[in-house]
Amino acid sequence: MNVRESFSETADHFGQKILALETTDQDDHVHLFMQTGSKHSPADIDRQFRSASGKHLLEWDPKIRESCFCGGGF
Repeated sequence: MNVRESFSETADHFGQKILALETTDQDDHVHLFMQTGSKHSPADIDRQFRSASGKHLLEWDPKIRESCFCGGGF
């Protein structure tokens, strides 16, 4: 799963619409332009996407957890 697929899935899950998505060549930085209701603040939306994309990344490559989180624990 790539960044665009992950973010598209997250947007669908939370009832949001991505109008534009831009990433760097390495997919390590993302800019989003979204349409969403007034129910969530920008900080809430940011948290939703960071959480979901982090979860997908760890599922895709479990070795990241070991190298970034002291052997798998927080």
